[in-house]
Amino acid sequence: MKKFSLVLVACLSAWSARAQAPRVRSVRLNAYPLSSSTLIGVDSADIQQSAPTKVTLKQGQVFVRRLDEMLAAKDSIPVGRFKSRFVRFRFNVFYQGGTTRAIYVAQGSTLLSRGRLYRLDNELKTLLRAFIPNPNEYLPVRAPRNEATQPGR
Repeated sequence: MKKFSLVLVACLSAWSARAQAPRVRSVRLNAYPLSSSTLIGVDSADIQQSAPTKVTLKQGQVFVRRLDEMLAAKDSIPVGRFKSRFVRFRFNVFYQGGTTRAIYVAQGSTLLSRGRLYRLDNELKTLLRAFIPNPNEYLPVRAPRNEATQPGR
């Protein structure tokens, strides 16, 4: 009986934790393609109104879960390095219950989420590319270097 009680308590606490975490209702993307001018700064506050691409991601819940898991394993960098005047992407995450969250990508080099800034490496770019339309137009991934392709070797 004691084991059953412990199992029941463990199951109920896991269910309660899952029930308390807000569920993603949808994720909307505003983005500028690579062909747009990068000389004209777009402020993080203005991108939602001005960015031409406005798409609702088909698998928003999966996108947010995978992104959060990946960011949890990465070290953040100083927020002062965020180029808020040169934002190219804005993901608006809408949760059930009415809360929202914005995720910004500035000039393809940094990602700002929940007040923490991360370097946008190829691993993060590959994840983002898997969920955005026309990924080659929006976010390039650098080819891995090897000795055969490096000049002078």
